[in-house]
Amino acid sequence: MTELGSRRLPGGTSRRRFMAGTGALGGAAALAACGGATGGGGKSGGGGGEELVGVGNNGKAGKGRSGDGADQLFIAGFQWSPPTNFNTFAAAPAWPASNNVAQYVYETLLRFDIVSGELLAGLAAKHEVSGNESITLTLQDGITWHDGSEFTADDVLYTFELGKIDEGLGVASFWTEVDEMTADGNTISIAINKERKNVGSVLTSLAQQFIVPKAV
Repeated sequence: MTELGSRRLPGGTSRRRFMAGTGALGGAAALAACGGATGGGGKSGGGGGEELVGVGNNGKAGKGRSGDGADQLFIAGFQWSPPTNFNTFAAAPAWPASNNVAQYVYETLLRFDIVSGELLAGLAAKHEVSGNESITLTLQDGITWHDGSEFTADDVLYTFELGKIDEGLGVASFWTEVDEMTADGNTISIAINKERKNVGSVLTSLAQQFIVPKAV
């Protein structure tokens, strides 16, 4: 989806090295070089030179790839057939657009550190919470979709507003807790529902909802 392949994850692990270590990074279909997932085994303490132990390859870090292949996600299909679609909103989304594995293709505005529970940057570089009234997000600069087109706030608004169009979508619950979501350049402003004041639920949605391209 978005070209964040070299961004470093918590603990100093780069997305590229994490994907190589788990055997998920390969080289044919240039679908995405996204940085949505946290995790991956290892004893990284933030340094850049120590060996990182992957969760696959019998506990050994994979060799990975160099050059252009390092920024490509290779999907070899699975037992029945290759993925039929990459639509996270489909009634029965195919792998890798279903459940948590969608993070290999799509990203969220924020993301959780699975160890500390801390909210970290995602497609949004930072976020600010104003009491129980509002949340402001500042989007990352220079992000592109897999086809090179620019990622914008319009993509964010479109994704969440799909919940207004179809109440059967999971994202529709976002609007139970939010009165308004607007954009000004790369700044997203969210007005929390004045009666419910459920800031935590809104932040969770921002960390779990995969953003899709409006153009598609």
